[in-house]
Amino acid sequence: MKKLNRFVPFLSWLFLAGAWLLLTTGCAPREDTPLTPEESEQIKKEVLAAGEPLMAGWLALDGSLALQSFAPDMVSCYDTLLLGYEDYRKSWDEYTAARESIRYTQISEDLIILTRDYVIDTWVGRVEEVMKTGEVVVYNPARYTNVFRKRDGEWKIVFAQNTHTVEEQSAQP
Repeated sequence: MKKLNRFVPFLSWLFLAGAWLLLTTGCAPREDTPLTPEESEQIKKEVLAAGEPLMAGWLALDGSLALQSFAPDMVSCYDTLLLGYEDYRKSWDEYTAARESIRYTQISEDLIILTRDYVIDTWVGRVEEVMKTGEVVVYNPARYTNVFRKRDGEWKIVFAQNTHTVEEQSAQP
């Protein structure tokens, strides 16, 4: 019995070490394991699909549709403003109310996968807006950066930022 008692502290330590390893690593794949090419492509497809309401709403000047791509806890950085969801929604109302139409030409779009749950989407293009006053504003380039987060199986934008360079601004005849 004395020989067994000598091993109890060792066995206790071994049990605790095994329990700690199981609890910290779990049975799920580790977050830092590299993505397979198939996983990367699937994530890109899902993120692009999650951004479709934003692009369709932008072209249709329909803020309600565009906002379907955004999480309720999102933040937008526009010039010197930092807007939460409610203020961002109001800015869409003002934006769409002032415009007659919008056209854009995409120059590039890149998706940068940070983790299985976070992706940065960068979009660069030329944007032409016709205001209800008749004024035409052309932004070239227009740059947009959106950070998508996957929560509860759904991709949503949690951070949005844009910058524009005015190429041309004129009144329509």
